[in-house]
Amino acid sequence: MEALLPILGAILMFWFLSRLNHSGDDSPRANSRNNDAVSSEPNNGQRSSALLKDLEASKKAIDTTCVEANELNEKEQEEKSSEVEGEAEEFARSVDRNFLMSFLRGEAEYRHQPRRMERFAFGEKIRLGDVVNFLVGSDLSKNLTGLSICRTNIIGSIDETRFVKGNNEICNYDLLSSVTYLNNEGELLPLTGENVTLSLTRNDGLPIVLFVRNHQMTPDVLYLRVYSMVGRTNANDDKHTWQSRNLAALDSTLLCCRASSNNLEDWWRFYQAMENRTIDNIQHGKPLKGLQYAVCEGMFGRVTTSDYIDCGNALCRQSKYYDAQRQYERAIHALDNPSENFKHGDSYGAINFRMVPCLVSTHDKPRAFHFMDIAYFFNSTILFDYIVVSADLADYRTMPLLEQHRDELEECEAKIIECTYQASLTKLRKVLTEDASFLTLGFILHHLLRVNSYNIVSMCVCCNGNDGYTYDVVYDRDKLWRYKFQNLLHDGNTVVLRYSRACYQCGDMDDDKSDHCHDNSIIIQVNAIEDSDLFRIDVAVPGFQNDPNIISDSYGKFSDYKSFVISSKPHEYDFSKSAEEIMTEVGSLYNKEMTHAVESMLGLYHVYLSLLVDFDTLSEDRKFMCLDAAAKIGSCYMELNLPEVANYFLDVGYESCNLNNMMEYINCLVETKDARAMSIVDKQLIMQIDAPDQIKSAWRAFLKRRKAYILIDWGQVAEAKEFLSTLLDDPLCKDYAKRELSWLSMKEKNQ
Repeated sequence: MEALLPILGAILMFWFLSRLNHSGDDSPRANSRNNDAVSSEPNNGQRSSALLKDLEASKKAIDTTCVEANELNEKEQEEKSSEVEGEAEEFARSVDRNFLMSFLRGEAEYRHQPRRMERFAFGEKIRLGDVVNFLVGSDLSKNLTGLSICRTNIIGSIDETRFVKGNNEICNYDLLSSVTYLNNEGELLPLTGENVTLSLTRNDGLPIVLFVRNHQMTPDVLYLRVYSMVGRTNANDDKHTWQSRNLAALDSTLLCCRASSNNLEDWWRFYQAMENRTIDNIQHGKPLKGLQYAVCEGMFGRVTTSDYIDCGNALCRQSKYYDAQRQYERAIHALDNPSENFKHGDSYGAINFRMVPCLVSTHDKPRAFHFMDIAYFFNSTILFDYIVVSADLADYRTMPLLEQHRDELEECEAKIIECTYQASLTKLRKVLTEDASFLTLGFILHHLLRVNSYNIVSMCVCCNGNDGYTYDVVYDRDKLWRYKFQNLLHDGNTVVLRYSRACYQCGDMDDDKSDHCHDNSIIIQVNAIEDSDLFRIDVAVPGFQNDPNIISDSYGKFSDYKSFVISSKPHEYDFSKSAEEIMTEVGSLYNKEMTHAVESMLGLYHVYLSLLVDFDTLSEDRKFMCLDAAAKIGSCYMELNLPEVANYFLDVGYESCNLNNMMEYINCLVETKDARAMSIVDKQLIMQIDAPDQIKSAWRAFLKRRKAYILIDWGQVAEAKEFLSTLLDDPLCKDYAKRELSWLSMKEKNQ
């Protein structure tokens, strides 16, 4: 055995060097997450710089009609309306203000879509076949063979489940009839809180899922949002998650129909006047007022970044943390120039700091630490807040950090940290006793969508069989949270979950009083991958009512979308086994050949938490295993396109000083354009590592290539070219430098 050790060591070193020389070196052209390394939009940097310089000094208050209208009495609303509209038409003064807000928001969104269907006349059907053809493809409706209708109401119960056969009947199904009704006077009125999920089968076997709900309504105009998710099957699928060629095709559109036979000229004139006034204010840097915010929301992205921050601040004051979180996310995503963010770190850190209480209140603590870590990186005066978030996660670094900085904290602050840390350990021990050794629906919802169990109201499983659809409805919250995911694995299954973040639904009155994101659905589509024993699981959350800007362009206008691969027989663990045995099982699931990230994460979480609760008493080998499990959890999250959560776990693994884990962490920072990436890479370049010379050289070459990538990705072209020129003399960087310099030259010629 001893004779084999040198050979084994040589093999391991060869493998490591090979990985080190190539890991993370995808060029900006090849890497789907870095498609445009050199920005052709100079306004991004100018916008970021202007905001960050003035952010902390800004005293501009957001108009309360945007987020606090419910607190204004009728007289105040009337005064506010007069102030905003000036010499407004008598028409506008005669219409209820809430109707005006709904109309402006809906009409702006309808008009500013990239493409739209013509308005529907009063009494005209909205034919399902026409909508499918518009969203999915011309004449595709003729291939429809079956339709399942699942309609849920405001309290999560099922109002309607039925199956429709026959292409003609399917194509003529009236979407309007699912979300509206006619009263005794013949008026068209909305079915409040109704969500309709339509599962369509085609003669080629590929499913389509549509989600329909009322979006905005006035007495004369109704707007409907329709989302589509089209599953795919591909025998050549690469078995990855969100990078896969096999992802569902997603799209959405806003439909407009007349809700009465009245003349709408007054409505159109009023809208045009408000849009002109709003655009004029934006172009001249004037603050928006009252109804202008409704126009901006509908126009997608014409609200300034500082307005998002002001709006988030106002929502925080009302304890509407989930709503505030969405506003801060918009602000952070708008600041897409990491070089400028780093230059104005105090202000950028302050924006990230505002995200933290929102995420803590919604129990998304790993993400909270990510934003807190950025804030603390730029502003060390928030030491207490930083350590408290660490303690809330039972992070093993908490107590050493506390001892290191105890003199800088008040005695009561130190006590709070100690108590929080011990309470967190107690919670983790309880979690371990309740840990399911199989993949549950709750595990997927919590770890992929960051949804809590109290947010879920009900579940309907629509199963496509030979005789049509069958339905399994579950109202018991605990039962559906621990529902065995394997029981959902049937080709063509559609799972509809009703959930809410609103306080009156989840009962979390003290923590979150959000109201922008209630009464919604989570849709899970199950599709078999041809010629394999694998399923593609697509999980989508359509955008929330009255909050259109959270809808992401990344995935066809869904506010949230995740996809992953799972075996037809999901892996079940035996948690009575040792941590070493479970880590070996994980290795068989998550490797280059197959990336069952969700199943791997189940085992990794158990190892990480079971070791973390006794971290201080562990041997050095088991401490390393704990940190290694954390790093691998982070890799799984990167695979699932959850970089903010990945960042926390990779940060924990980074502390192991294992070069593989350090590489993963740096790659995460680089690929997500983290403003700290350059500083961390530069710091590593001047540090010495205890390793053989060959590994030291490979490690430094890796860091140099990452630095070059950062310069390119951050748009610092001149600096990138100069630095790449210095790499031509390094044998481990030469080919990479040549390739990047060539690409930069081509890019400059084409501009």
